[in-house]
Amino acid sequence: MTGAARKRHIQSWILLALLLPLGMGSAWYVRPRQPIQQELLSIPVELPLLVRAYRGAGTEIRILKDSVGAALQLEWTTTKVPDFPVLLIFDNRHHTQGAMGRYIGRVEGPRTYRYPLPEDTDTERFDFSLYDPLHKRVIEQFKF
Repeated sequence: MTGAARKRHIQSWILLALLLPLGMGSAWYVRPRQPIQQELLSIPVELPLLVRAYRGAGTEIRILKDSVGAALQLEWTTTKVPDFPVLLIFDNRHHTQGAMGRYIGRVEGPRTYRYPLPEDTDTERFDFSLYDPLHKRVIEQFKF
């Protein structure tokens, strides 16, 4: 390494030694104080009246409605870790042969999920299925 190259090399390292802490400090200073979304997995408020319920191995399904009876809600509680990374919930009461029913929501792990149900939902019988989109097959059906 020649003398000029050595001098330039030392100058570069000194400049980096000054700029790196300055850059990290300014990045820390401009970061948001609170997350942009408070909670990614926020759970909607539970409706007060129970319409129907189903309890199976590791799964509890409840159909809830508000005091007026205008809004329905599906509350899906899973207590075991699913064997699949993502499962989709479908309402099979309004489907044609060979097609999936109406998409309701997704289940990803053990917790409580709440999804609004359409206003035209019949409260006499329910038929839900858990569908694995990766393997393209129905995992489990819940009829109650």
